[in-house]
Amino acid sequence: MTIVQWRGRSGFSRFGLGWGVGELLFGLVWMGMALAFFALSIYNVVDIVELRSSGVRVTGTSLRTWSETSTSTSTDANGNATTTTTTDYYTQVRYYDRDGDAFVRTVNGSHKPPSPVALIYRAGDPGSVRSAGEVNNVGLGFAVFFALFTGAFVVFGVGFFTRW
Repeated sequence: MTIVQWRGRSGFSRFGLGWGVGELLFGLVWMGMALAFFALSIYNVVDIVELRSSGVRVTGTSLRTWSETSTSTSTDANGNATTTTTTDYYTQVRYYDRDGDAFVRTVNGSHKPPSPVALIYRAGDPGSVRSAGEVNNVGLGFAVFFALFTGAFVVFGVGFFTRW
């Protein structure tokens, strides 16, 4: 039996797809993940733009700083192991909203206690605080790049699976 004959026997050929179950699942997982990451990256860009344009800027006080380190190991086809270590830094901050209510939240970055920390939050949601450094030009640039990058995966997936 040739590959062409085998493809004609696939369970989805009666729908005109010519795909097997594995191929269909791969396509669904690829597109599902690509669309999910694309949607999250677009949300992040919109959030940063909204915070930059209409966010409430306040100065908080760092209470404590800590780091979390994670290590992952992967092995390639030749059996070579690669270990990657990532360290993320966090700061717990106290700040006051427009009404004088106190909040304690965690933001990304390391700010030595008890130093001042520039913060920004949505006007109607003081608990949605971010460090002002996350919404600067560099942060917006990374967010836009990630949105374009994940958008390319969506376009690639559509192009690839329509020609499969």
